[in-house]
Amino acid sequence: MATLEATVEFLNQRVRSKNMVLHGVPDTAAISRPADLERFVKCRLDDAAPGRGPSGVSQSITAVTHIGKPGGGNRAVLVEYASSQAKHKAYALSRELRRQGFHLADELTPKQLQAQQAMDLPLRQQYATLFSSETDTMRSFFAQKDHMQVFNFILDCLDVLKI
Repeated sequence: MATLEATVEFLNQRVRSKNMVLHGVPDTAAISRPADLERFVKCRLDDAAPGRGPSGVSQSITAVTHIGKPGGGNRAVLVEYASSQAKHKAYALSRELRRQGFHLADELTPKQLQAQQAMDLPLRQQYATLFSSETDTMRSFFAQKDHMQVFNFILDCLDVLKI
């Protein structure tokens, strides 16, 4: 039975290897149709690309689908790429996409998601402690202009860790 579960998990990971989830897409009627949603996502990726024109990243998208429940203001979108290399090129745009209010993440299997949530809990608790109202040290540190580089470095590290 364990071999069957391992095989199913492996196949789930392989199917999802070309997919990523784009968080922060507005849930509006203007982009509710699949063609409009795909155009919206491609435009955001093109805006984030260095050349500010149609990029290979946006051209290699094969499908875009809303996931999650509608009506929450912002909604996650599943983006399927033609290859895993194209997906990794999209990750290179993640800093610029974050500035636009979007966040990229891998599509995880249920088993991977459960493992990530178990790992995230202690880190999230530490983060909450650092930025609680009882400890204003971190807030005052990052409020200074010259310390914003440190803050951006921390954001990049958290992005790499996918927290």
